[in-house]
Amino acid sequence: MANNDMTKGLLVGVLAGAAVGLAIGILYAPRSGVETRELIREKTGAFASGLKERAGDFKDCVTAAVRGNKEQVEA
Repeated sequence: MANNDMTKGLLVGVLAGAAVGLAIGILYAPRSGVETRELIREKTGAFASGLKERAGDFKDCVTAAVRGNKEQVEA
């Protein structure tokens, strides 16, 4: 159990550090707030599109594997 608690603590620490780093980076960015927000919007949109595409690819892969296994079982 202690190892699991250490892992959770490490994960929380890493996420908190990333959040603080992101906040400091945004505050000291060389762009204006409007430009920064637009850039964030563009990057998150591109990330979301890529994530949806990969999720679709994963779904197709799993579906194909299930069909293949189903055909083997039925044969």
